[in-house]
Amino acid sequence: MKENQTFPKVDVHYNGTFVPNPLVYFAPQVPRLNEDANEFGFSDFIKYVEKLIDFQCKHVYYCIPEVRLSEGLQTLQNECDYSEFLEVANDKRYVDVYIDHDNEPIFEWIQKEEPDDEELVYSKEDVDSVLANDENCEHD
Repeated sequence: MKENQTFPKVDVHYNGTFVPNPLVYFAPQVPRLNEDANEFGFSDFIKYVEKLIDFQCKHVYYCIPEVRLSEGLQTLQNECDYSEFLEVANDKRYVDVYIDHDNEPIFEWIQKEEPDDEELVYSKEDVDSVLANDENCEHD
C-alpha cells in the first residue's frame, strides 16, 4: 500500500455470500485497492479488481458508506455507474465494493425486506398513540 494515501479507500468484498433478511455479505475476503480508482475507467477498474481477486467479475456492486447494505447497494455495470461510484468514493473518502459470485436476486430480497423493516420501526403502541391523537383532534 502506498504511504500517505490521499485517494479514496476502496475495499473489495469477495468470496462471500449475500444472505437476505437483513441483507448482509457473509464471510468475505476483503483486500483494499492500492491504486486510485479515479485513474481508471470502468473496464480498467473491473480488470484491476479481477486481477486483485483472481476471479472474473460479472456482478459487481458498491454500497454508499454509512448506509445499510439494503438501502445503499448500487450496481456497478457501466461507465455511468462507475462515474456515480467515483462521486461517492471521492465524497466519502471510502467505499465498499461487493462481488456477487452466485448471481443472487439481491434487489428482490431488498424489496421483500423493506416492509419488514417498516414493521420493526412502528410498534403497536406507536400506532395506538397516533390513532388516539387523531381521534382527540377530531373531537376538538
